[in-house]
Amino acid sequence: MHNRITFMNGNKKIANLVGWLLLLLVIGLNTFIIWAVFADLDGLRDWLLAILAMSAFALGGSLLFWQYYAWLVRKRQSRRRKQATPPAASEKSPHPE
Repeated sequence: MHNRITFMNGNKKIANLVGWLLLLLVIGLNTFIIWAVFADLDGLRDWLLAILAMSAFALGGSLLFWQYYAWLVRKRQSRRRKQATPPAASEKSPHPE
């Protein structure tokens, strides 16, 4: 088996992933709008700093999500490997008593 993330049962997982990414985008946009309204951004410099801050927030959130998703997939794969291998106690011992 490969150690990379594979999309088994692709449509459901991809739809779930797109849903999470859209949720992050909506949270980032709402935060930006609220900040723009209450921060009283005056000049171009203030707007550029606000856009830069929100881009960093969205990038950090999406990277955090991807790390969590990769960890979850590795955890599932290791659980499947453990279930696929028979336990060592069921093997015959080389020295019968």
